[in-house]
Amino acid sequence: MKKHYNLLILLLLVILIIGGCALKDKLLNKEITQKEVNSNLLLNLEFNNISDSSDYGNEVIAYGGSIIDEFYSFDGKSYLKINKDFNNKEISIGFWIKPTKRQNGFILANGPVTNTPSLSIYFDTFKRIKFNRGRESKYTEAGTIPFNNWTFVFITNDGITKFYVNGVKISEIDQEFEQNSNHTETYIGKGFECSSIYGSFRCSDSFFYGDLDDVRIYNEVLNEEKIKLIYEEIKK
Repeated sequence: MKKHYNLLILLLLVILIIGGCALKDKLLNKEITQKEVNSNLLLNLEFNNISDSSDYGNEVIAYGGSIIDEFYSFDGKSYLKINKDFNNKEISIGFWIKPTKRQNGFILANGPVTNTPSLSIYFDTFKRIKFNRGRESKYTEAGTIPFNNWTFVFITNDGITKFYVNGVKISEIDQEFEQNSNHTETYIGKGFECSSIYGSFRCSDSFFYGDLDDVRIYNEVLNEEKIKLIYEEIKK
């Protein structure tokens, strides 16, 4: 009788162990599959490949251009497209930029095409950055962005725009923003603009010519300390 009793206890222990392992695996799997994305970093393009390394894993579609030494090279007709608009009330956008040709062009803009962007960053031949949030444009000083050299730019806005270059704030300007629900895409290296030339109103795509790296977008306004830390972390 005692022998049978011991066998019964042993059998119950085996059942409990097997059941416990199965329950543990089930709970762990549930925890992994139901992991919540909780990050203010909405987009992070490091250009080790054509992918977004943020928690959101946005699909990135390339139209020309190429990855060279872990940065992306744009040839004045290439661009990247993400099927998401990142124009939030509070926003911070950072990137490394190296223009290689004296040509005006969009670094970033929301779309779709034929729809003037309500969020855009533009490089012009005066070697400056133009930032627009749908109402008005603000510029850095001429000569801010040299040709054929890497420069780290960060822009934050929540009604006030702050420009940072290589981790240091260079200007702070009041700038209203406009969120437009008609925009559903974001382009890197291209934007759509309309202008009046000799009395004729024309609209067309405008492409960036040069190299970009570490493009990141946050739905919060980062402070100068955080921006300096990012700059030091990914300094070229």
